[in-house]
Amino acid sequence: DLLIAGMPSIDLDDWETHTDYMGSITKDSQEAKWFWEILRDEFGATEHAKLMHFTTGSASVPGTGFSTLSGYGGGRCRFTLEGRTDQGPEYLPTAATCFNRLRVPKYTSKEQMASRLQMAIMGVQQFHEAAMGAPNAEADAAAAAAIARGGP
Repeated sequence: DLLIAGMPSIDLDDWETHTDYMGSITKDSQEAKWFWEILRDEFGATEHAKLMHFTTGSASVPGTGFSTLSGYGGGRCRFTLEGRTDQGPEYLPTAATCFNRLRVPKYTSKEQMASRLQMAIMGVQQFHEAAMGAPNAEADAAAAAAIARGGP
């Protein structure tokens, strides 16, 4: 069952171990440290799954862990954290789901990164709900207000 449905929870140590870095983010950069601190200290299981879904197109990890994460065409494709220096803090993170890549703009603080990650994964959920015919008007209004204020 695990091989079909994936792991019921996400092992952050396994995720971090099997992560590649590119662009302005390196394994030892401040942005990478913020990212893993946010996942460990501020995000719970629900946010972990939403971030996985945002980045890979699936909310679960293969039953054998992150080492066997696959990408476009079914081949192995590690999760990649990519730093973008061409986008400032007003931008939200984006993802290339075919390549399991999270593209993170240059943020000035851990709080700013956490806020923008939260907005990005919340936006995907709202898009999915709207596409499925179950829009959440209250959440849409809250998200619009947060964006107008410059963040949650």
